[in-house]
Amino acid sequence: MARWLDANEYLRENKIRVLMTLPIYRTYGESKFVSLRSSNIGGRKWKVAWQFTRAENPWLPASVRLLEGDQPMLEHLTKLIGLSTIQEAEYWSLILPNLESYPEEEWDSMLERFCEKYHVHSKDSDYDFPEIMRDIPFVLTSGPNSSNPNGQSRSGPRLSPRSVVNRSLASYYLDHESVFPSGVYAQTFVLNVLREMGMQLEFDADLIMDRVRVLSGHVRKEDSEKRNSVLRTFYTRINADFSDAFRSWNMQQTLRSQPWILASTLGREDYRLYKPYECRSSSDRSLVGSQMPLTEFICTNKELRECIEWNRSPPLDTVLAHFQDLINRSTKSSGGSSPSDDEFNTIYRYLLKKVSDAAALSAMKRALGSKAWILINGTLHTADRVALEVFQDLSPHFVQVVSLNFKSLFLAMGVRETVKQEDLQEIIAVVASRYGENGVLSDEDAELVAGKLLPRMCSSAYKWNRDLLILTEDKKLRKITDVVYDDVNTRRDTGGAWKANNDTSQYTFASSMIIPNTASRLQIPMLSTTCWVDKQDSAFEAWSQEENIVDRIKSILNDYDPSNIFAEFLQNATDAGATKCTFMLDNRSFETSKILSKEMAAWQGPALVIYNNAEFNEEDFKALSNLGVGNKRDDSSKIGRHGLGFNAVYHFTDVPSIVSGSYIGFFDPRREYLPGIPTRNGWVRQGGQRCNFLELNSETLADQLAPYKGIFDCDMESHFRGTIFRLPLRMPYGQRHIDKPTVLGCQWTLSQIQEMMQSWVGDSKLAMLFLKNLRIIEISDGDKLNCRVTKTVGTRAVEKALRRNTDPSLSTQIVDIREESNHEAPKLDKWLVHTARDFPENTDTSIKELAQKNNWNSYRGVALNLGRNQMDRILKGRIFTHLPTLIRTGLPFHIHGDFALTSNRKSLAGGSDSKDEKSKWNMFLMGECLPQTAASAFVKLLSYLFRDVTQGGPKPFEIDMATENYFRFWPVPMEERNDIIPFVVGFLRKSHTSPIFPIRMQGNNTAFGMNGKNVFFPGYTGAPKEVMPTIREKLQGVCIQICDCPLKLQGHIEGGWRNEPLLPFCQINANLIRSLVRNDPLFIPNHIKSTEGKKWILEYTLKALIDTREEITEPIAGLALLPLINGEWKPLLPTPRYYTARPEVRELIEGSNELVDESLFKSGNTAASEKISSRLELILLKLVKDPAFGVAEISPAIISSIVCREHPSEIPDGLRGQFWRMLEKYSDLEQFGELPLLKTLDGSMRPLKECARGLEVTHMNKGLKSSVERIAPLLCEVGLVLFDVTQNHKHPYLNATAPKCDNSFILKVISSISKDRLQNRAVTRDEAAVLRDLIKGAGSELKSEAEPLGLLQIWPSWSTTGGAQLPVLIRARGSHYMQGNYDLTNLGEYRDIIRNEQPCELFDVMGAQPLDMMSALESRVLPKFHNKTLTCAGPAKDAYLNILRLIMRKANKHKPAKQFLQSGRIILARDNSFYSSKELFDQNDPLLSVIFANDNSRFATTVFWDAVMLRKSLFSFRDLTDLDMLTQCAIHVLGEIKRSRSVPDSVRIKAVHLVQYIYQDSKNRGGIDWTDQKWQIVPAEVTQNPPYNGYAPEVADYLPFSQLIDPLYHDIAWTQRAFFPDNLKPSLHFKNRFPTVGKPSIDVIVDHLAALVTKLAPNWTSMEQKLTFKVVLFKVYKALDEFSAVNTSNTDLLKKLLIGKLGKPYILNGEHKDPSLSESWLWPSQLILDVDNSIERQEVVHANLLPFRKLLVAIGVQQMQKVEGKVNVPGGRKVGDIESRLLDCFETQDRHNGFMDVRFKFSSGHQIMVHKFMLVHSSDYFARRFTGAWADYTTREPLEPGVEVIDLSMLDETYETFWGLIYYFYANLLIVSNGPHVPSLGGGEDTNNDELRDRVQYLMDLLHLADQYETPRLKALIASEVVAGQKVIHSNVFNVRAHAIENRSEDIKEHCEKYLRKNSMIVRTYITGELQIFKKSLKELTGDDHGAKRAELRDEIKEFEGHLAELNTLA
Repeated sequence: MARWLDANEYLRENKIRVLMTLPIYRTYGESKFVSLRSSNIGGRKWKVAWQFTRAENPWLPASVRLLEGDQPMLEHLTKLIGLSTIQEAEYWSLILPNLESYPEEEWDSMLERFCEKYHVHSKDSDYDFPEIMRDIPFVLTSGPNSSNPNGQSRSGPRLSPRSVVNRSLASYYLDHESVFPSGVYAQTFVLNVLREMGMQLEFDADLIMDRVRVLSGHVRKEDSEKRNSVLRTFYTRINADFSDAFRSWNMQQTLRSQPWILASTLGREDYRLYKPYECRSSSDRSLVGSQMPLTEFICTNKELRECIEWNRSPPLDTVLAHFQDLINRSTKSSGGSSPSDDEFNTIYRYLLKKVSDAAALSAMKRALGSKAWILINGTLHTADRVALEVFQDLSPHFVQVVSLNFKSLFLAMGVRETVKQEDLQEIIAVVASRYGENGVLSDEDAELVAGKLLPRMCSSAYKWNRDLLILTEDKKLRKITDVVYDDVNTRRDTGGAWKANNDTSQYTFASSMIIPNTASRLQIPMLSTTCWVDKQDSAFEAWSQEENIVDRIKSILNDYDPSNIFAEFLQNATDAGATKCTFMLDNRSFETSKILSKEMAAWQGPALVIYNNAEFNEEDFKALSNLGVGNKRDDSSKIGRHGLGFNAVYHFTDVPSIVSGSYIGFFDPRREYLPGIPTRNGWVRQGGQRCNFLELNSETLADQLAPYKGIFDCDMESHFRGTIFRLPLRMPYGQRHIDKPTVLGCQWTLSQIQEMMQSWVGDSKLAMLFLKNLRIIEISDGDKLNCRVTKTVGTRAVEKALRRNTDPSLSTQIVDIREESNHEAPKLDKWLVHTARDFPENTDTSIKELAQKNNWNSYRGVALNLGRNQMDRILKGRIFTHLPTLIRTGLPFHIHGDFALTSNRKSLAGGSDSKDEKSKWNMFLMGECLPQTAASAFVKLLSYLFRDVTQGGPKPFEIDMATENYFRFWPVPMEERNDIIPFVVGFLRKSHTSPIFPIRMQGNNTAFGMNGKNVFFPGYTGAPKEVMPTIREKLQGVCIQICDCPLKLQGHIEGGWRNEPLLPFCQINANLIRSLVRNDPLFIPNHIKSTEGKKWILEYTLKALIDTREEITEPIAGLALLPLINGEWKPLLPTPRYYTARPEVRELIEGSNELVDESLFKSGNTAASEKISSRLELILLKLVKDPAFGVAEISPAIISSIVCREHPSEIPDGLRGQFWRMLEKYSDLEQFGELPLLKTLDGSMRPLKECARGLEVTHMNKGLKSSVERIAPLLCEVGLVLFDVTQNHKHPYLNATAPKCDNSFILKVISSISKDRLQNRAVTRDEAAVLRDLIKGAGSELKSEAEPLGLLQIWPSWSTTGGAQLPVLIRARGSHYMQGNYDLTNLGEYRDIIRNEQPCELFDVMGAQPLDMMSALESRVLPKFHNKTLTCAGPAKDAYLNILRLIMRKANKHKPAKQFLQSGRIILARDNSFYSSKELFDQNDPLLSVIFANDNSRFATTVFWDAVMLRKSLFSFRDLTDLDMLTQCAIHVLGEIKRSRSVPDSVRIKAVHLVQYIYQDSKNRGGIDWTDQKWQIVPAEVTQNPPYNGYAPEVADYLPFSQLIDPLYHDIAWTQRAFFPDNLKPSLHFKNRFPTVGKPSIDVIVDHLAALVTKLAPNWTSMEQKLTFKVVLFKVYKALDEFSAVNTSNTDLLKKLLIGKLGKPYILNGEHKDPSLSESWLWPSQLILDVDNSIERQEVVHANLLPFRKLLVAIGVQQMQKVEGKVNVPGGRKVGDIESRLLDCFETQDRHNGFMDVRFKFSSGHQIMVHKFMLVHSSDYFARRFTGAWADYTTREPLEPGVEVIDLSMLDETYETFWGLIYYFYANLLIVSNGPHVPSLGGGEDTNNDELRDRVQYLMDLLHLADQYETPRLKALIASEVVAGQKVIHSNVFNVRAHAIENRSEDIKEHCEKYLRKNSMIVRTYITGELQIFKKSLKELTGDDHGAKRAELRDEIKEFEGHLAELNTLA
């Protein structure tokens, strides 16, 4: 039927039905044939199995019926009948979901078959097999220790793929956990499928959580050993791999809430599982070793530590309990070893981090306050007997600490920083008590008091005490008020004469053992001072500056320059009405015997003395004593109204003095130099003193008064009519009493003072300009007069010249300033000083009121320096306020006004703030007053400078110079002085109506002033000198007045007048000049003769064409401004037209009457003419472009016509070069085609148009040019013209027009010759070479050209490949050529192959046959190698290798070449035979090259290997990618190891290489199970280093992988196992494949722990051994903890192992415990968690063991139970966007942008700004109370009247708690911080308990406010955090409950009572322990000094007894 019926034939429906009824179709897997129609049963459709059979897949799907795919009618079924096919992937998609419908015994074979071809099925994207199968339980499983994982027996249930685990993770599972694939499912290819279906592969977060839950819940004791082993393995892995990627909320909850950490109490060996917070790491042994269980799990992973909260330090209470235990043990150990410094230092370091926490510090003081806890030299001391610094040995009174590392801790706990004065007084009192009232001290005690205690007492901050005991001369102790110190014999070398002549019996003298300096510092009354006080003159009175002046003076000095003192004292003299002021340097020094005090001796040296001839009155004296106030503030006539200037004297001295009238006064702001006054607090120094010196006994203070005598007629014995200020200089020597850090100013030398005084000379010439009284200023350096300056006012004649003022408020004077010095002739300066007194008219009333308010006046003025010869000018003026300031204006004159200055006179006050009163006043003076005054001053200046010559005015020829000098005085604006600009602008605008512009009429020799509005300014014309007089004469003829004002000043004037309102500004411009030209067309040729003048007038009149900004009022058209070459000037009209031409064009044509004279538009010789010419060129371009002016550029057509007309026949040789230069301007020479300018190579001249038929040879390449020359005859026959463009001026037109010359073009030209002629012509070798070159160069361009190719096929022009020395020439047709860049040179002779050195891509079309290199090698070369006719050596070898390299280059993209390389026997081996690459090894393989190093038959020769190495992928060399190669290597090495008794190094090297490769084999090629015991190929090592070597096991030299341990686990297994060498540690890939390799099992770790506890602990007794032991032990704990944390079965296994192998305690509770002592070891049952102190016989788990909390809990450590709870919080309001913004304002306290109107003030000084409506809106309480009680506390800020202030400083409200209440009002949330959020600064570990304590206390305080201010929702939020947040613990439960009762919070109260009932036993134990401590402390406090402390302890006992009673009631 199949043969008869065509499957591709179309059949009708009836025929198809007939086919379906025929029984000719074989079913799937059955031998019978069926009919498709009759067999369609149950609605199942027929499908055809496609490309798979029943033999492969014998299972039938239930949903379809299958036909066999292998049958004759297959195509008919699919094409004719249209049955659909079923692919194998679809087949399995029908089988696998219904797997349960098949017998279970068939599942394994079904799944095995499916997995074999899974990689094929998975490519079908229509079926997601992982999704289909991941939840079907079909995988056979077994436990982790199944002995035959590949066997068929089943030891576990079938699980789904997502429920099974890769066996590499078996070390983390217990024996009974059957989760690992077994049987057929353990095969590698099946495992690969299971991986895609979700099998657990990696150690990830899900595995961690699963293992922790399972291992922590496994509690069977018989399995505890196994569980612990798994836990330890788990610990190691989680510590190594845990990262942030694992962290989640579920992970954190799991790790924190499950008991998965193995730990035990110190001294016991019963390990239990604890939660992380229930135990501590062994590293915390020294902190909590006696209180908490410790774990061997040493967690170093930062992320894991944070997750389980092991990054926090142990609880403070636990550490303190351990510390107390340590102190008690140290105290009890009498005669034993002293306490360990390391233990105490560890605790000190911990406590040091707590001192910044107030609550923690309080707890520390409570626990350690009365104990001796400070270890010094082996002895414990209390804090009150210890100091950080003890200057001498004061034991037993005080002891000094040895180290300052814990300074902050000791200070916070009450340790003295140093022994203070009161301590020393206490020691002296103790000494005095031993001798009684009149006892005489022993020499030793006298030396102690006088030599040690008293000197030390005054070395620090000494405070005078009237009860201080002083040693007397008779060695008794008396109060300091009862003794005097004999300083007279000390001060004067009188040999005791003074005492002999004075009665001293009434005094008790201090001991002479006390040195004078000590006596002075102790303030022992001095004999001299005491006598003076007894006899002093009552005329002295306390007189000083009243402020706390020292700091204020320092601030003032920062603002005042020392040199300002000159102005300050001139100001003082002027205000006093003086006419003379003298500054003198007194360089004398005076005696120091008869002075006020010995300290005053420091100021008896050189001084700066200032004198004026006015006398101080009482008000002036009072002003000096008021810093910054003065007595002149309300007196506007006084200059110095600031009151700060006098304090500038402190730049020079500490003790200034003054003599005036009958008084002398001294200032001593530091209170260190003037004698003190006796008071109850000792001798107190005053800040100053003043007295009437006429009433003094001058002999008593003769030396003190000496500096004033004899100067300025002062004798200090009569009334002095004048004032002297004396400033004794602070110099680098002579003042030993000056304390440098507190000196007010700096030190001075005489040369510095003299230099400064010399700088005053210049200011002295200016100082009197605006002063009324002062006429003389003198400056003297003491020895001679430096200068004298005298002021004289001008005469009446001068005033006449100034034209006397009619306004009485104005004053104008000519002032002479005369300067005289001792070394120069007198100098005279002349000044015009103009002043005004009254306010300007129309002054605003507010300005006048402002002036009256601040006592400012409108007196102002201007001073202009006229100079000796009117040329000596002031370059930069200054601002005066009567006296010159340091403020530079930059003006050419000085201005004076009553400006508001800063206190230091360095700048104007107020700045640019327009709202500031001072700024407003200064702007008024600058912008209105002074400009008007300056304008009137310039009127006077103009009158003076241009006065009549009879009065000294200028002569006629000096008028211009006088005008120039006059304008030098004018001010101009400066950008750098914005504060001066208002003055300059105001002055310039005043000049518009002021007659201050000098005008000189033509022929008149005088000048007069004219208003600016009537003046024309010359402006900037730039006209030559000979032109401007002509123009000026023309303009003056029409009555235009011109002021010769400088150009720059004109610009400023114009700018000032252009401001609003606009003022007219008239200036000479181009419109005026154009009007002159229009009126006189011959003006230029007749009047302007010079070329520069003509250029200028052209540029000036026509520049409007290029400058659009210029306004044109006089048109340009029609003006005679167009110059021609013939000298004529033509008007600018549209016709006739004139032309511009380049110079080279003008040289070639003669018609110059039509050309413009362009020379007048070109560059000149000067810079100015260059600038004009550049603009003229632009103007000419504008004229050319605009047809209205009749100017155009000459065109080529006109040029050509002219040239042809002038040279009709030919161009002369002399002009040819010029023509070419002209033609360079043109790119297209077509219009010049007839010109005979083209020069050919033979020298003939051709028309330019013939270049289109020529060849240009210049740009040909060298080869082409040579070819052209060699076939020149042929080219000549064609008629080509050859020319060189370089001989024709390289014109680009020639290159562009000539045809492109290349190989193709030449060949085509040659082919144009007769074909017959070429055939009959002989071809020479030279011609053939040229043709070959041309053909190769032409390439593919000739493929479509028939004629050239036809000729080239028959021309014998190609060389052959062969051995002949002269190659034969053959035709291309019928020959062969090598494809590609191949060559058979040196590989034999071949006469039918074209030489490959002549490749041509036209060979094919020329009849040559291609020959590829592989065919050439196979058919030509390799047979010669095989039959030995050709030897593969020398050049043949090189040529052969080159061909191989060429083939290799293209093999990647050429499949035949790749097959040739892979299968051909083309590689020469080391035995000189040829092999294919499949028969050879890859000799670069690092393993094969070592393992089979001597088998040369397996490797290619070096030369061949080097040739193929870079493209090795093209070959099939055998390497370790072959699955069996690695096994062969391993078998080979294993055989060598077994054959050798002592394995040689060579074998070890092979073994090392093999193992290293196995580690790097990440894909495990070959699927080898390297854990098999047969692979005993790894070198083994045991611990060799002491102290470990004594306990190392004995093992073989080579061991299997499974019997070796990674050195990483050294510390937890070194007594039981050997280790991998350091260079052979398993790689990460290897560990992932075989997770158990390198890791010790749990039984090994337990055996190791047993060895540590039983063998090592008793024998390792040295300190180093103990430290090593502890480190090792805690690592074992860690491993056990990790194992036990996996699941309960691990926990049970661990317990079983520990019980079976450890018969003694194995927990070391803290690092501080001594492991060599048996009492240091504890059982888990002896430990307890979650309490602060040890309870009865149970110790609190030490912090070192807390990381192993889950382990400790699992193995029996008791823990506190948590109480869960929940609070229903009422719903709050919805916080919107507006409220969020308000919250931001509140949190940032943004006072400016937040508009908050209520401020709360607190006693701490803090403030809170709030929106009032938020308070009222959020709390009814606030709404009611805002008008109630708080009204008494409410005020308004003077500066912020809109802010209501509520002062809570008298109420019991804290800033932080109140912040939380207000935050709730804004956010409707409970604040998460304890007050305003402050970013953490870091620097220490977290203290969880301390944070909890602070948070609970804050919540309780906030609960009180919530209750007080009626906010029930806030109370609910607080209760929710307390209850749900686990804030209640055993130590605070009663305190929280009390707050809850007080503030009516039932939720918190009920939670506390529930907690007490659930943890009553532990809470009772805690209370009992605290009561014992309190009672013990109370018993230890004896004596009367501890009454308060005893009362406090009794209250604590009473409170805790009450708690105990309540607990009994609740329980």
